[in-house]
Amino acid sequence: MAAFLEASGEKVVEVCRPKRPAQRGGRKTDALDAIRAAREALTSEHPILPRQRGEREALRVLPTTRRSAVSATTAAINHLKVLIVSAPDDLRSEIRSMSSKAQISHCANPRERPSQNLEHRMTIPALRSTAQRIQTLRAEAKTLEEEITALVNDVRPDLMEQIGVGAISAAQVLVSWSHPGRFRSEAAFATFAGTAPIPASSGLTNRHRLNQWRPSTQPSAPHHHPRPGPRRPRHPRLHRPPHLRGQVPT
Repeated sequence: MAAFLEASGEKVVEVCRPKRPAQRGGRKTDALDAIRAAREALTSEHPILPRQRGEREALRVLPTTRRSAVSATTAAINHLKVLIVSAPDDLRSEIRSMSSKAQISHCANPRERPSQNLEHRMTIPALRSTAQRIQTLRAEAKTLEEEITALVNDVRPDLMEQIGVGAISAAQVLVSWSHPGRFRSEAAFATFAGTAPIPASSGLTNRHRLNQWRPSTQPSAPHHHPRPGPRRPRHPRLHRPPHLRGQVPT
């Protein structure tokens, strides 16, 4: 409905769910909800505008689908670990000493052993199915990341040139920043990204720290940042052994 009204030239404003008055028993009808929503929109200091379509929607659906594939991959890996731990002794001793990558490759193409007992024969198909699912999901996530990279380069190629900004982070920045009315200032966007300073003083100490709060959709894993940039130089006293730190060097 919002898209239809916007296409017709009408001004559309989104409102959150209006609060029902407790003293009236929380009455609910379509007419009352419409009146409450209209009052909420009229009294709102910062009205919420509908999300844009087109490039923004394309940048939103691709990372969301990739995030779903990554979450499913993690769940499949955890399930594979459980299957390996509960596998028969001879099969577990053969696989458990391998690395995670080798375990997935080995379980995806296991050797057939028809002479083994029923438990062993049924565990092998379970391992094969789970490992092949992991490989499929990883390939899907990689393909989606390549599509995200190509789309970001088409929309804002200069954003990928910034230090510490990868394809996933750039897509999330474009999706979040392009929502009209979501961020009223750069400070609000810094708070959303987890880079805003907040007071952390105590007594005579006056200092600040970074606000590490970030929504669950905000990417924060190191592999999202292919160019992390230079590290901040450490204080000279921290280069000394721990038992000498804090002392004035002689």
